Amino acid sequence: MAEFPERFDAGGVQSSTCGPVIASAATIAPTFLIHHVSGTAAISTITPPWAGFTGTITLIPDGIFTIVA
Repeated sequence: MAEFPERFDAGGVQSSTCGPVIASAATIAPTFLIHHVSGTAAISTITPPWAGFTGTITLIPDGIFTIVA
């Protein structure tokens, strides 16, 4: 877990798991496990927060964006 110590510690997820607001766009790149997403642009690609990431990313809509499969 040394690759991302600012997000995790030996005891698990730290209290600062919610990142800054991300503007909706064709590609977004979350850096935390939780982000608010503003805007109405369609999202077609979500870049993983770090290499080897597995798990869930939570996006909270502040606008009416869509996700394109």
